[in-house]
Amino acid sequence: MKVEVGLTFIIFLLNACVENLDMDVSVQKVAVVNCILSNDTVQTLSITRSVGLKDKYIYDEIENARATLYVNGSKIDTFERVAYDFRRLKYTPVAGASYRLEVEIPGETTLTATTTMPGNNYILRDSRELKYYVKYFTQYTSQNPMWICVLTEYDNGSGNILLKPGEPPSDTAVLEKDIGTDHPWVDQFNQNGSFTEYTSTPLTAPKYDYYIRIPAHSEVPVGGIYFRLEAQYGGYSTIVFRTASIEYDKYMKSSFEKMKFNEEADFTTWFDEIRVFSNIENGVGIFAAYSDQYFTRNEHHEIFN
Repeated sequence: MKVEVGLTFIIFLLNACVENLDMDVSVQKVAVVNCILSNDTVQTLSITRSVGLKDKYIYDEIENARATLYVNGSKIDTFERVAYDFRRLKYTPVAGASYRLEVEIPGETTLTATTTMPGNNYILRDSRELKYYVKYFTQYTSQNPMWICVLTEYDNGSGNILLKPGEPPSDTAVLEKDIGTDHPWVDQFNQNGSFTEYTSTPLTAPKYDYYIRIPAHSEVPVGGIYFRLEAQYGGYSTIVFRTASIEYDKYMKSSFEKMKFNEEADFTTWFDEIRVFSNIENGVGIFAAYSDQYFTRNEHHEIFN
């Protein structure tokens, strides 16, 4: 009987302390533009509008917006809308060229942003390697920041996959979580232990989550920087060296830091003030550029690049 009275009293207190919060907070819905140029023949763009806490999770597309790309001050063309929240422009950016994006929305201030298309850092691959685990490279230039990752395709034993040297893997390729290096300039912001934890392999390098970031340097030692990349490479793995514009580099690092921060168990991290980098004037989002180099290995067909 005492237990029942106690529970009733606690429930009464809880009910007495409950206050309905007003979630109808006035939110200014701003235009969100995302466009990242790449060394491909087609560029894509997204234009949406941000939503409030009580709104639906699908962002509203701004259909009547007009997005135009310029190179070194000259107009290239306008992005064509081909599907919901998907616009494209057939164009291959030029390394070293300056690009400006203008997005016009009727009745609103024009959104603008600029970026420069980076040229690839000069990277060569050493033919010496420890099968499945270690690849060796030499970096001769470092004029731009660089992000490195490993993508692996799986064929379920069919043996039908053929990776073409220097070409990107398919959209079904999986991003490897663990990648390691002994590169002396590596940014350790996302380091997560060491490959020495894997006792069944000869891996020894510090381990990083998903990506390795190499900052830009004005000078590289004569003869370059010789380094190794370690991963649990599969039979169809591609190493991607992504040379980044300043804007893309800041966007990637800030996004990654926010993701890692929000993985913390403490729910108060949900309300952190870490902001993802944005360079869209009069709006939010990102306009940046990168250039990819691919080094592939096909274990079955012994193709190297």
